[in-house]
Amino acid sequence: MAPLRFRIALSATLSMALPMALPMLLLASAPSIAEEAPRVQTGSVVEISYVMRSETGEVIGSSEESENMVFEQGAREVPPGLEAALEGLAVGDEKSVTLSPEEGFGPVDESLFHRVALEQVPEEGRTKGTRLMARDPQGNPHVMRVHEVGEEEIVLDLNHPLAGRTIQFEVEVVSIGEKAKRALAPSGAAPRAPSPASPPMPSGKAPSGTTP
Repeated sequence: MAPLRFRIALSATLSMALPMALPMLLLASAPSIAEEAPRVQTGSVVEISYVMRSETGEVIGSSEESENMVFEQGAREVPPGLEAALEGLAVGDEKSVTLSPEEGFGPVDESLFHRVALEQVPEEGRTKGTRLMARDPQGNPHVMRVHEVGEEEIVLDLNHPLAGRTIQFEVEVVSIGEKAKRALAPSGAAPRAPSPASPPMPSGKAPSGTTP
C-alpha cells in the first residue's frame, strides 16, 4: 500500500504547482501578441512635417510657413524620390533626402512652353514671373508662369516652378493612417505638388480662361 500513497502525494504536489506556473507562462508570452507599429507603405495616408531647401540651402517651403503635408503613399501626390525615402518609416521617424530633378519635380520640359496672343492674358498678368491659372480644352486646371513678354505674344511656362532643380527635404512622420480613413486625416494639408507625370496642356493649343 505504500507505493499507492506515494503516487497520491506526488499527484497532489503537481496539481498544486500548476496553478502557480500557469500565470507565469501566460505573462511570458504576452509580448508576442502586441501589434507592430504601422509603417509607411503603398496606400497609407501619411502626414509629415517638413522643411524644403534649395541647392544652396535656402528654405523654400516648410510646415511652419504653411501646414503639414497629408498624402496617399504610392499615388504620386508628392515627388517620387520623397515617396521612396518615406517607405517603411514609422511615426516619429525623421529623414533627410536630396532629390535630383528626376526624383523631384521633373526636368525642365521645353514642350511645356507655349506662345499665346498678348490679349489672351489679363493686363495685370503681363509681367515676367507672374503666376497664372488656366484651363485646357478638357477643363483641367494648370498653373503656369509668364516666362517672356513680347509686343504681340507672351510665352507661358507650364513646368512646375521647381522643375530642373535639386531639392533637399527634411521630414518627420507625424501620423500613418489607412486609405479608408482618409476623411479623418488632419485637415489643412499643404497644397499637393503636381506630379511630373501630370498631363500637360495639348501642344499648340492656347489656354482658355487665363487668370492671374
